[in-house]
Amino acid sequence: MMRQIVEKELNDYKRIKKECKIKDPWHSATIERLCKPFLEGCFTLAIVGKMSSGKSTFINALIGKEVLPTGHFQTTSAITYIERGEKPSMDVVFCDGSRKHYEGELIVSELRSLVAVPEEFSDLPINDINRLISGNASLAEIIKMKPGIEARTNCADIDVAIWKKYISSHPKKTIAKQVYIKYPLSDEFIGWRIVDTPGVGAIGGIQDETKKMLTKESEFGGKLVDAIIFLQSGADNIEDEACRTFVSETINQLTDDARSRLFFILTHATVGKFRNHRDAILAKAHTLYADPFKIPNERLSYVDSLMGRFCEDAAALNLDLQDLDELEDVEGWSSETLEVITDLWSPIKKALKEQKIERTNETILALMREWANFIHLKRIINDFVEKEKSKTLDEILRLIRGDYEGFINSFRHQIKVLKGGKAEIEKEKEKIKKRRIEYNNILNKLRRLASIQAISKKFDFVDTACSNFVKIDSIPKCRTAYLSLMDDVKKVEKGLFNDLTSDFKQFGSKFDNTDLVLKSIDFANLESEAEKQNTSTQTDYSRSKRVLVKEGGWSSDDEYKTTYPYTKTVVDHQKKVKDFIALVIKSARSAKTDFMNSLTTKVEKFCNLISEEINTKLDAAEAELKALEENLSKSVELINEFEQRIKYIETNRSDRVKK
Repeated sequence: MMRQIVEKELNDYKRIKKECKIKDPWHSATIERLCKPFLEGCFTLAIVGKMSSGKSTFINALIGKEVLPTGHFQTTSAITYIERGEKPSMDVVFCDGSRKHYEGELIVSELRSLVAVPEEFSDLPINDINRLISGNASLAEIIKMKPGIEARTNCADIDVAIWKKYISSHPKKTIAKQVYIKYPLSDEFIGWRIVDTPGVGAIGGIQDETKKMLTKESEFGGKLVDAIIFLQSGADNIEDEACRTFVSETINQLTDDARSRLFFILTHATVGKFRNHRDAILAKAHTLYADPFKIPNERLSYVDSLMGRFCEDAAALNLDLQDLDELEDVEGWSSETLEVITDLWSPIKKALKEQKIERTNETILALMREWANFIHLKRIINDFVEKEKSKTLDEILRLIRGDYEGFINSFRHQIKVLKGGKAEIEKEKEKIKKRRIEYNNILNKLRRLASIQAISKKFDFVDTACSNFVKIDSIPKCRTAYLSLMDDVKKVEKGLFNDLTSDFKQFGSKFDNTDLVLKSIDFANLESEAEKQNTSTQTDYSRSKRVLVKEGGWSSDDEYKTTYPYTKTVVDHQKKVKDFIALVIKSARSAKTDFMNSLTTKVEKFCNLISEEINTKLDAAEAELKALEENLSKSVELINEFEQRIKYIETNRSDRVKK
């Protein structure tokens, strides 16, 4: 719905500008940038959860297609992106940077062969080994690290021959890093992107690649990931200390910004314990998980992925559900998995009887869908999307509405000048001269407000945050704290430019609050241009993280090669954490210095762009006056033309932008 609204309003806006011969861009650049995510972008939903939480089964049930491999086997740490496409296709990026394209229904089996770990290697810490292989560690180097990796991951002491066999048979060109799938999903997934992230290990936590993806900005300026679903098995005892610790430590690894987009979903909802005590378990989940992490009540829910998937297949295959317990052969279902569903026949009959509902195919399927709860989950996700996107839609409509009013006022101003004749034209020329002086004074005042000293004070919190890093007791927590600090820096930087824009408008309105030059300046686009011409702010912060990777341990503890002794001596983990945090603090403070220099340059560029924009618009205003002066003899015709343009705008703008 929003996509259609945005498309219509943007097309109307472009047509009105063209028909009314409006050459000044006004806010068209920002309007088009804000419209792009609706027209070209995707709503991206990332799935995060423990390796045993059933992420793949959940995604298959959500999209109604058996795309991701499921089963009781370990999979590799590739991040998988799924979008709607006309036909099945898959693009795989390997750890050596090479790519491979696949097409057709066979992509499902190809994906399984790419990410599934063979049985003989199932007990190995595959993802840790793969990270070392992709980082060009040699066989000898990895084997020397074996004792340390096994100790850190609680892995059994596996025969070194198995390690050597896996490493030798898996060069980096065979290890999938990212997988992009397009599949013919239903129309409700138009504009969606589902992301399957690597399973969260009980020891290692969320991988850094996943953390970066969850905080990364999209090409359109917003977050790359719009919403995050954290899956927790409802079959687990959520009050168990180990479960609570795992969930808390995992969610704590997300930045505050990422947590603001988090859904907490309990899976395995048809398991007897959960089904019989659902309300009590949900209430406890609110207390233990939703409230501490400020997850809104409506974003805590439950599903049963197998039931959800079965409902889709039952409807598609037109199965007779009145003899559910006798089903033995269903296309795409193993006997073991199907048994999980058929075992629910007695509870289903009992529930229908208690509700005094006649047992038919339709009522059975309706109850199963109710238990699966995917219809409700999709609704709360869509509600979240609508709420978030409505903010951007409101801004688009506000800008378009403002531009239409500006167009009309511009034509009315030209009509007034034509009616005033030569005297009015001379009067307007003097106004333009005065405005040049006034705007120059305002810019000088703005530059003083944006001095290096003034800007620096806004970022004093960085030093305080760095000092507090020494209180952190683990490497994952330190990584998360650093990512959160970067988020805070970006927010303050954005606030700085908002303040500069607001100050400029306020100063300008004091000497002439009707000036169309001021109203037509697209400050958001000027800031974007300043960013493009001076991109070191973003790059410097990313570089600081890469330096840490190089110096040891930012993306993985294994990067600290000195901490994995060649014998089975004990690693001094406390000193390792202390040294790691010292490197983070050093890098962050160095990055702050570079960032401040870059930001100062960006602010100066922003002011220069405003100055150039004002001069361009004032030059255009002078040229417009000259054209009117040269055509005073045709004033009647021109006035009529401008009045027709005003009428065209008022007639063709939608009711949404009239409000």
